[in-house]
Amino acid sequence: MKRLKDRNTRRLIVLQGKKVGSSAVSLYFQENGIGLFRYAIYSNKRLGGAVKRNRIKRLFREILNVSKSRLQGFDLIIIPRTGITGMSAAEVRPYVVRLLLDNGILRDSL
Repeated sequence: MKRLKDRNTRRLIVLQGKKVGSSAVSLYFQENGIGLFRYAIYSNKRLGGAVKRNRIKRLFREILNVSKSRLQGFDLIIIPRTGITGMSAAEVRPYVVRLLLDNGILRDSL
């Protein structure tokens, strides 16, 4: 599991990849063909101050880190929306995991 640092790769994912949106989060994702899971998390000032934005990013990194054995072969961009600020961490985890499962990014653990 690695961070997506290359700007051109992130741009291509947004332009060519699939998009899933809800009131709390937008996901852009694409299979990468290298068998490695890579991610980027964006946050803007509409979510709140720096402390709140960093808390949200830490929460998403934790969700991905806990599920890292079930993630592979995708590039993922996560963009939290203002709807997530009213949710607790206990509500965000199952919400994001369900989005990842429904879109085939996260494999079922059998």
